[in-house]
Amino acid sequence: MKKLKLLWMILKRTKATQILSGYIVFLFVSAAIIQLVEPDINHYGDALWYCYAVLSTAGFGDIVAITFIGKLVSVLVTIYTIFVVAIVTGVVVNYYGQIVEMQRRETAMMFLDKLERLPELSKEELEKRCSDYIEIQTEDVQKTCTVLETLGIHEYKVTENHVIHIYEALEKAAWLNTELVKQDCVLDGFRVAREKLENYFLELTGGAKNV
Repeated sequence: MKKLKLLWMILKRTKATQILSGYIVFLFVSAAIIQLVEPDINHYGDALWYCYAVLSTAGFGDIVAITFIGKLVSVLVTIYTIFVVAIVTGVVVNYYGQIVEMQRRETAMMFLDKLERLPELSKEELEKRCSDYIEIQTEDVQKTCTVLETLGIHEYKVTENHVIHIYEALEKAAWLNTELVKQDCVLDGFRVAREKLENYFLELTGGAKNV
């Protein structure tokens, strides 16, 4: 709907609607004149066909203008057609340029809206959020989370690709690894990592999906 409104706005701003309407009227009037002045064109449909051959520069040759007025009308139809084609080309280029600009603005507005909705964190909370953490990769995320809860581990987050981030008990990483194995948790990866501030920002704004 926005694109149709944009197209209509461009058509009105460039007065292309009036030009196109005038062009259509001019073609029908030209066909009527051709029918009146050309002795070999007796039907209005043939006159319209002749105008089409002129404006498309096809030059079929089955119908030709032989009178001065007929030739003059043919020249005017050709000139008007070139003018209209130039206008239409400009409208199309302008339309797609405006579409790109509109999408850019919408993306910027969405980004600014997400910035305004970011949680307010204190320096201590931010440092904690961007500090070291234990990264566990496992196929059975639900079972691993259940075991973590039984071990008293509550500060964790499940991310994509079957990965769990644990933000506590870092000094007990070896013990935690052992306990998870004892509880038959199949671990594909276990390491201590650090979340960068820019990664946290991308996660909050949703920018990580577009990177």
